[in-house]
Amino acid sequence: MLNKLALNLTDYIYRQAPDLDIKRKDYMRYGIESILGEASKFILMAALFYWAGVLPQFFFSLAIFLTLRAFGGGYHFNHYWSCFFFTVLFFAGTLFYGDWLTGQTYLSLTHIIISYFLIAVFAPVPSKKRPINDPQVLSKHRRHLFTVLVAETIIALLLQTYIPLSLFASTVTLFTIQLMIGGFSYEIEKKFV
Repeated sequence: MLNKLALNLTDYIYRQAPDLDIKRKDYMRYGIESILGEASKFILMAALFYWAGVLPQFFFSLAIFLTLRAFGGGYHFNHYWSCFFFTVLFFAGTLFYGDWLTGQTYLSLTHIIISYFLIAVFAPVPSKKRPINDPQVLSKHRRHLFTVLVAETIIALLLQTYIPLSLFASTVTLFTIQLMIGGFSYEIEKKFV
């Protein structure tokens, strides 16, 4: 459905602006399809977490996850609905796990420290559609990821009066788990392709 809508929008744009480079049409269609897919997932999840009464916690967890994912990568699903359901489970998991960790500051800090070490081993995880072969690019992504992670950790420690450290710890922990799954999956696919 999103594919067809993206194709129709791309065709409409090219009819309105015939001077656009036809060679880039597929890139534009892919971009539109990606935006529509992510926007629809975001709207559905926001509605779901609003209904569950945890919308602010979802937004906090989402902000942490997106900034880490931008430089760290992770597991990618091949289909919209499998990605959507995993994403809902991921964020529900961060909220439930964060709730379980509430009041356990030392355990939360332990989870964060263990995640730092695992992220150092596994990140960044390239996508099979966009592999990272240049060691300098890998190093740059890793530096950016750790800069973001350290900054977010400091912010989480400073704001723990307002936002539980446990929610940050659960988000970083589950980000690390999906990162590891993505890394193992990428290595397995690379061997069999």
